[in-house]
Amino acid sequence: MIKDFESNEEIYGEKFLVTNVVRGVNSSGSPYLSITLQDKSGSIEAKKWEIEPGDYQVIDVGKVVRVDGVTYLYRDQMQLKVYKVMNVLPDDYHLEDYIPRPNYDFKALEKELDDSIALIKDKDYHLVVKTLLDEYRDKFISFPAATKNHHEFAGGLLVHSVHMVRLAKALLNLYPSLDSDILLSGTILHDLGKVIELSGPIIAKYTNEGRLIGHISIAHALISNKCKELGVDDEVRLVLEHLILTHHGKKEYGSPVEPMIKEALALNMIDDMDAKLEMVEKALHDVKGGEWSQRVLAFDDRSFYQPKKSNK
Repeated sequence: MIKDFESNEEIYGEKFLVTNVVRGVNSSGSPYLSITLQDKSGSIEAKKWEIEPGDYQVIDVGKVVRVDGVTYLYRDQMQLKVYKVMNVLPDDYHLEDYIPRPNYDFKALEKELDDSIALIKDKDYHLVVKTLLDEYRDKFISFPAATKNHHEFAGGLLVHSVHMVRLAKALLNLYPSLDSDILLSGTILHDLGKVIELSGPIIAKYTNEGRLIGHISIAHALISNKCKELGVDDEVRLVLEHLILTHHGKKEYGSPVEPMIKEALALNMIDDMDAKLEMVEKALHDVKGGEWSQRVLAFDDRSFYQPKKSNK
């Protein structure tokens, strides 16, 4: 399993899922491939420096391949130098065996999401949220929240959304002046656009809509159109649109406008907290006390320390 790899370990004929392939050219002008390989335990970045005839056909996203190679450490991260890649017939593997999926009770999370929708008392906010969630439910509960970094597993969008709802409820207890209906509505709907931005639950890629428009603009259009279709109050539509457009916080992070409603400010902080803590949790998952994680690109390529815990 990938998580058990040690440096300078040679592997022969092990099967992995290809989740990303990037073609490159080295300093001498020769082609090479950067490949992301995955099994149920995690993923590893691999390089194939010597390209053989047929490699481009065999090494493709979504395919399971057999790999010969050797592991090595590069900037404190385990990587794999690939000697050879061989095709595996579709009948010889089950794709689910190569997809990491954390041990969540997804049925319980879906019920918690529905219970949270029921807490929205304003009839217009409730109608918009419930109608949209019912319309896109199958994708909402099964899609990842991203293609990498955080909640990038099947069902990750549901996990991310429910965790954010829990954070929102905690803030509502601390700051009762926050409007519960507005904050819960924005929290539940903020990433709705991911169901169109991404291609599916497994090996999610960006769709044409995702690449050309992005999930913020997609969700804004879905909510705006649904509000008009349902005939809800214009103020409700305007507030929900603002929550969606501002949930990344700053223009350089993809939000066309910055938060100018306190619930929008809270939503941005909740989203940022849950995404970042999830990334750190993942980095430290198998790190023992007194040791450091691998570098995390999203945090300016820095590592995180796992403090030792006393048994006293």
